[in-house]
Amino acid sequence: MNAIDFRPSRHFTLAEAMRSQEAVRHGIDNLPPRNTFPVLAAFAENILEPVRDHFGIPYSPQSWFRCETLERRLCWTSFINWCKRRKREPDEESWAIYFDRKQHPKGCAGDLELPGISNYELAKWMRDNLEFDQLILEFHVWGKPTSGWVHASYVEGENRGEVLTIGRGRALEGLPDYD
Repeated sequence: MNAIDFRPSRHFTLAEAMRSQEAVRHGIDNLPPRNTFPVLAAFAENILEPVRDHFGIPYSPQSWFRCETLERRLCWTSFINWCKRRKREPDEESWAIYFDRKQHPKGCAGDLELPGISNYELAKWMRDNLEFDQLILEFHVWGKPTSGWVHASYVEGENRGEVLTIGRGRALEGLPDYD
């Protein structure tokens, strides 16, 4: 299949999978390799489409596939902190270990926000209704419904069902109980 003809699912396109303002600004080619096409399709069918179907709102993921160059650019500070916590040198060997853990470059993760829907409500619905590997409510501030975003991942095979809330340098298990 030609990359131009590939469509991960009925509502989501390859252009959406590879879209990145950071990549455009820095001239980074963020075209996913063909071997990620089945992974992109599985993520779209198991995460993106059910969200669209339930809420009935057209949307595009804020971030989905990231090539290694883009991931390095976006995650360098996180990588440095990861190295510090593990007392590792921030060298290419450490980068290879860190990068191997990342899900955006595999095409199986995305960051979501839906117009008119609180990111907390989105995360709660996804937690209660979808199979996922990770679901992370990132940088959400109570009382500011559009703050932060929801990171989700889906892998073929065994999904961990891990739910986290991340913000201000710390990660907590689960979602906050605002109800």
